[in-house]
Amino acid sequence: MNPTDPLANLRDIHLPEAISWWPLAPGWWILIALLSIASIFACMALFKHHQTRLYRRQAMQHLQEIKHLQGQEQLIELFKLLKRTAISAYPEQTIANLKPRALVGYLQDTCKKPIFVHIPDDLETMLYAEQAAVPEDFLSSAMVWAKVWIEQHPQRISTENSPPC
Repeated sequence: MNPTDPLANLRDIHLPEAISWWPLAPGWWILIALLSIASIFACMALFKHHQTRLYRRQAMQHLQEIKHLQGQEQLIELFKLLKRTAISAYPEQTIANLKPRALVGYLQDTCKKPIFVHIPDDLETMLYAEQAAVPEDFLSSAMVWAKVWIEQHPQRISTENSPPC
């Protein structure tokens, strides 16, 4: 050491060790936990939504199968499908014992769009008589209206404003 040179006593700069990203700070652990919980709830909500729409997907699939039928058989299967779908959509309502006209009224009341606007007077005859003639224009309209109702009826309706059964 040189007593006359004060700079000779200086040492090199020692840099601190680089900051590691691991282990994480507590704030990051809290954020990871919150994001994990939010992801689990989002996945559960999506799964529940998917499950609650299952009856719609099945009804649309059955509607595609009904398209291959003809005349009275197609109309009968269509009304069976609509009744089953309505029962699945609104289990708290008494839909199973509705007659065809009452069922059509119920479907009209639970749909946002106008459906089944022109119903023939002899609807019950077309459904229940042996070998009844069904007009093709009504049959094709009924298929379209059924598709609209299946796709667009509200999931749940208020029991206060529900149509009388």
